[in-house]
Amino acid sequence: MSRATRRRDNVFSSFFLAPSFIIYTAFVIFTIGMAVYYTGTNWKGVGPKTWTWFRNYLLLAKEADYWVVTKNSFILVALAILIQNPLGLLLAYLISRIKSGYRFFRAAIFLPVVIPLASTGLLFTLFLSGDTGAFNFLLKSVGLGGLQRIWLSDPRYAIFAVALPQVWQYLGIHFIIYLAAIQSIPGEIMESAHIDGASSWKVMTRIIIPLLFDVLLIGVILNVTGSLKAFDMSWIMTWGGPGISSAYISVLMYRYAIKGFDFAYGTTVAMTILIYSLVFTVVFRRVFSKSPTDD
Repeated sequence: MSRATRRRDNVFSSFFLAPSFIIYTAFVIFTIGMAVYYTGTNWKGVGPKTWTWFRNYLLLAKEADYWVVTKNSFILVALAILIQNPLGLLLAYLISRIKSGYRFFRAAIFLPVVIPLASTGLLFTLFLSGDTGAFNFLLKSVGLGGLQRIWLSDPRYAIFAVALPQVWQYLGIHFIIYLAAIQSIPGEIMESAHIDGASSWKVMTRIIIPLLFDVLLIGVILNVTGSLKAFDMSWIMTWGGPGISSAYISVLMYRYAIKGFDFAYGTTVAMTILIYSLVFTVVFRRVFSKSPTDD
């Protein structure tokens, strides 16, 4: 291939790549760069800016409320990883094996994902509210009245009352990803395992999990990045209360940047979400870069 031909091909390729590159730069790179700039100022959203370097980060590191909401966010991360992945994979495996009702069960499990968060938050607020809530009524009906709590008003349980509905709602995303991955496994492999008398447990642990290892890693990364930026359910159900016992990092960011008119400090809180997500993604991919099937 001549130099002129290569140059023409490069220009032709650049012509199609340019719109995506421009949009990505404008809405991602430029936005992140401006956010980093604002964290080094004392800007309130209007008026002049004064350069303060790392003052906002130092103040944030000393703030007790920030570490409370950070703990809450990582509680959500842990619940998402420990519930959505195993349960999503199990449901995907079970649904992949049924013949009758396959479409119904697939749609039913995925349905909560498309329900508006506001509707889900309101539903669970009514479900978990005080003595009149359906959950406490069910506990009392089955003889477990001693477990009744004011779930959304007790600081000890509020974070779990807010986090678990969100974990439930987005379970369907992991289910549908794992279902598609399981169905992409060649049928000969599964048939050979069943002919050899492999139990469902061995099929899951010896075949499905090793073959879906990379997909599972993506699922965990989605858990972390999605949970760290969570906002809606906490704000809809409790406004982050009582106090900040059920607030996430993004809720604290909203309180500072929007309600408190401290844009620079709120942006600093938001930047820590990006930092946590990047650090986890890089470290996680480095640690689990080798799939079990590579041996």
